[in-house]
Amino acid sequence: MVPVPISGFAPSAVSSPSRSDVSSTILFDTSKSNQFGVNDGLRSIQRLLKNRWRLANTKDRLNIESLSSSRLAILAGPQERYNEAEFNALRQFIDLGGNLLVLLGEGGEQQFNTNINFLLEEYGIMINNDAVISTIYQKYFHPKECFIEEVQSWMANSTSTTAEATTNTNKIVYPYGATLNVAKPAVVMATTTTSCLPQQRPIAATYTNPRLKGNGGKIAVIGSVHIFSDSYIDKEDNKRWLEDLVDYLTDSKAIIADLDRDLDIAEYATVPNVMQLSHHPRVCLTESEEVPQDWTTLFQTKLFNLDTHLVPKILDSYQQVGVKHEPLKLIPPQFETPLPALQVAVFPPLFRTLNAPPLELYDLDAEFSSEKNRLAQLTNRCNDSDLEYYIIEAGHILNIIPQLKLVGNNNTERAKQILHHVVERISQFKKSTPI
Repeated sequence: MVPVPISGFAPSAVSSPSRSDVSSTILFDTSKSNQFGVNDGLRSIQRLLKNRWRLANTKDRLNIESLSSSRLAILAGPQERYNEAEFNALRQFIDLGGNLLVLLGEGGEQQFNTNINFLLEEYGIMINNDAVISTIYQKYFHPKECFIEEVQSWMANSTSTTAEATTNTNKIVYPYGATLNVAKPAVVMATTTTSCLPQQRPIAATYTNPRLKGNGGKIAVIGSVHIFSDSYIDKEDNKRWLEDLVDYLTDSKAIIADLDRDLDIAEYATVPNVMQLSHHPRVCLTESEEVPQDWTTLFQTKLFNLDTHLVPKILDSYQQVGVKHEPLKLIPPQFETPLPALQVAVFPPLFRTLNAPPLELYDLDAEFSSEKNRLAQLTNRCNDSDLEYYIIEAGHILNIIPQLKLVGNNNTERAKQILHHVVERISQFKKSTPI
């Protein structure tokens, strides 16, 4: 099944690849009931990438035919299991130079009911079934919205030395995410800070196919699918980090420097659920002396006693001491300094606001421009490999398609019908023109 292009997005001449056989398409896989789709939660990513890339969406099972037509495939929160044929297609896609971006969330495979780790473990990456929380209040109220001050994007060119690598420091918010386990040959890209729990654990990792030698074959894994959603992509430097990540995955010469020697990664330790254990207490049995034959001697009957045989002695003590016998009175305390005023030790309430209505966005310049300008823009965006796409889009601009009754969904047949209609109109025009 061929992936369906998202309406309005076409390949850009600026970002067209150097090799004509490599497509300039980013494919979004929504075949596994993904938590976010191209029209539900990822609209901001579309607006960010549509100027440089041609975006496509597939709702069918992954195969090598649909994957090979794209430069980058994005799996955003799959919530179903992949079969062996789909895993083989992804492996073949990576071996042929394709790039893959995997996004999951807190709880890992157990929460999302998927088996993506079966593929990622072959490349040294595994998503844990845990959650990252913030141990202190730092800019965000929710404990699962972790603010990470320093996330470094170490970018380098495959032909440059380590000293020429560029470093970009970003501040991101990492919401509802999990940690990763990373082993060679994978490389850690970002970790949690000391204000998070677990501390100093990887949250983003990447793998590069060493056999391709700078010709693609990269995998990037991030433990949070919400980080690039519409609710969080505009917060902090999340958008900038996404742009750096897409540039790294789609640029065959860009690499990530191995900086494990500079990262202080703590060992993964499982923390017990103290709240759950408190509901199931267990009694600790201690050793005791031997039980005597007369077991009634074990009862202590004189430990507690309530009677009035000491009352007469207490009344006589009043006369002996010379104190008047009367009920005792409460003496009010005398404080040298007044008590401070009481203050309520709580944060002000945070009320949630309604989300913006999901309205479609239109490019007014593109909608109201002339046919000649729109055809010129379409010509600049396409190359020789996009001939069928060019004919179909030109048919939309010239209002030819509404005049036809197109048969079939094949792009080749649709393009032929449009060309047949144009040639027929030109022939009729020449017949009607007097010589």
